[in-house]
Amino acid sequence: MFIDEADYVRYLNHERQFFARALVEFGGYNAAQADREALERYPYEPANPDRGWIFHDSPWHWAMIRLHGNCFWASQPDLTQPPHDYWEDYFATMP
Repeated sequence: MFIDEADYVRYLNHERQFFARALVEFGGYNAAQADREALERYPYEPANPDRGWIFHDSPWHWAMIRLHGNCFWASQPDLTQPPHDYWEDYFATMP
Protein backbone atom coordinates (compact mmCIF):
# COMPACT_ATOMS: atom_id res chain seq x y z
CA MET A 1 0.00 0.00 0.00
CA PHE A 2 2.87 2.39 0.74
CA ILE A 3 5.89 3.09 -1.40
CA ASP A 4 8.20 3.44 1.57
CA GLU A 5 8.28 4.48 5.22
CA ALA A 6 8.18 8.20 4.41
CA ASP A 7 5.06 7.63 2.31
CA TYR A 8 3.36 5.83 5.22
CA VAL A 9 4.27 8.63 7.65
CA ARG A 10 2.96 11.32 5.26
CA TYR A 11 -0.32 9.47 4.87
CA LEU A 12 -0.57 8.86 8.62
CA ASN A 13 -0.06 12.56 9.36
CA HIS A 14 -2.61 13.54 6.73
CA GLU A 15 -5.23 11.27 8.28
CA ARG A 16 -4.44 12.61 11.75
CA GLN A 17 -4.83 16.17 10.52
CA PHE A 18 -8.29 15.56 9.07
CA PHE A 19 -9.45 13.51 12.05
CA ALA A 20 -8.42 16.39 14.33
CA ARG A 21 -10.06 18.94 12.03
CA ALA A 22 -13.39 17.13 12.28
CA LEU A 23 -13.14 17.03 16.09
CA VAL A 24 -12.45 20.77 16.23
CA GLU A 25 -15.00 21.91 13.66
CA PHE A 26 -17.83 19.54 14.52
CA GLY A 27 -17.10 18.42 18.06
CA GLY A 28 -15.95 21.58 19.78
CA TYR A 29 -12.54 20.22 20.71
CA ASN A 30 -9.66 22.64 21.04
CA ALA A 31 -6.65 22.02 18.80
CA ALA A 32 -4.52 20.43 21.53
CA GLN A 33 -7.29 18.00 22.53
CA ALA A 34 -7.92 17.10 18.91
CA ASP A 35 -4.24 16.49 18.24
CA ARG A 36 -4.01 14.17 21.27
CA GLU A 37 -7.07 12.26 20.09
CA ALA A 38 -5.62 11.99 16.58
CA LEU A 39 -2.36 10.53 17.90
CA GLU A 40 -4.32 8.01 19.93
CA ARG A 41 -6.64 7.08 17.07
CA TYR A 42 -3.84 6.91 14.51
CA PRO A 43 -0.80 5.53 16.31
CA TYR A 44 2.39 4.88 14.40
CA GLU A 45 2.61 1.22 13.49
CA PRO A 46 5.90 -0.49 12.66
CA ALA A 47 5.97 -2.13 9.25
CA ASN A 48 3.95 -5.34 9.27
CA PRO A 49 1.43 -7.01 6.97
CA ASP A 50 -1.55 -5.56 8.88
CA ARG A 51 -0.26 -2.00 9.14
CA GLY A 52 -2.67 0.62 7.96
CA TRP A 53 -5.98 -1.16 8.50
CA ILE A 54 -7.23 2.08 10.09
CA PHE A 55 -7.10 3.65 6.65
CA HIS A 56 -9.94 1.47 5.36
CA ASP A 57 -12.31 4.26 6.38
CA SER A 58 -11.98 8.02 6.27
CA PRO A 59 -10.86 10.18 9.18
CA TRP A 60 -14.32 11.77 9.01
CA HIS A 61 -15.89 8.39 9.74
CA TRP A 62 -13.62 7.72 12.72
CA ALA A 63 -14.17 11.24 14.07
CA MET A 64 -17.95 10.86 13.90
CA ILE A 65 -17.68 7.57 15.79
CA ARG A 66 -15.60 9.38 18.43
CA LEU A 67 -18.14 12.19 18.67
CA HIS A 68 -21.42 10.28 18.31
CA GLY A 69 -20.63 6.62 18.95
CA ASN A 70 -20.79 3.46 16.88
CA CYS A 71 -23.54 3.40 14.30
CA PHE A 72 -23.74 7.21 14.28
CA TRP A 73 -25.04 6.92 10.71
CA ALA A 74 -28.29 5.41 12.01
CA SER A 75 -29.01 8.16 14.53
CA GLN A 76 -27.45 11.01 12.53
CA PRO A 77 -27.64 10.16 8.83
CA ASP A 78 -26.80 13.77 7.93
CA LEU A 79 -23.26 13.09 9.22
CA THR A 80 -22.62 10.08 7.00
CA GLN A 81 -20.64 12.28 4.61
CA PRO A 82 -18.59 15.35 5.51
CA PRO A 83 -19.32 18.79 4.10
CA HIS A 84 -18.04 19.45 0.60
CA ASP A 85 -15.21 21.75 1.72
CA TYR A 86 -13.86 19.06 4.06
CA TRP A 87 -13.67 16.54 1.21
CA GLU A 88 -12.29 19.13 -1.14
CA ASP A 89 -9.46 19.99 1.28
CA TYR A 90 -8.88 16.33 2.11
CA PHE A 91 -8.30 15.34 -1.50
CA ALA A 92 -6.44 18.52 -2.42
CA THR A 93 -3.83 17.88 0.29
CA MET A 94 -3.62 14.11 0.01
CA PRO A 95 -0.01 12.85 -0.19
